Amino acid sequence: METKTNDGGGKRLHEVFSIGYASRDINDFLGILRQNNIELLIDVRNNAYSMRPSYMKERLKEALEKNGIGYMHMPELGIPSELRKKTDKEGSAQLLKRYREELLTEEKISKVADEAGNKRSALMCMEKDHRDCHRGVIADELGRRGFYAVHL
Repeated sequence: METKTNDGGGKRLHEVFSIGYASRDINDFLGILRQNNIELLIDVRNNAYSMRPSYMKERLKEALEKNGIGYMHMPELGIPSELRKKTDKEGSAQLLKRYREELLTEEKISKVADEAGNKRSALMCMEKDHRDCHRGVIADELGRRGFYAVHL
């Protein structure tokens, strides 16, 4: 796996990628993954369902495999539906804060770090902007463990 040098002190970092599928055609999405030599897509949605059929778990997995990309669903990294429903009341910033403080445990982040450390990996969720999505929180936490996040 390629590594980057952290500007702060020369420490070698693994890359981890982050991608949202909102407003992306499946062919464009797959093209971005191929261009970045992604070997494993880590789906961090609680439920791997979508109103866009191409992004439902089985269809997405099949499309990825046809492109030589592995698929791993890690629902334990997702935000439970009941918490998402409160987003309108609490606001997304509060939801992401709550996710970081209460839901993203050391065990969960270690598991994704192990996977991302072994293959050139991309974290995937729906939101276009990683700053509005829990995958950005996951990428931040991975950054504390020696990863360099690249948001596609």
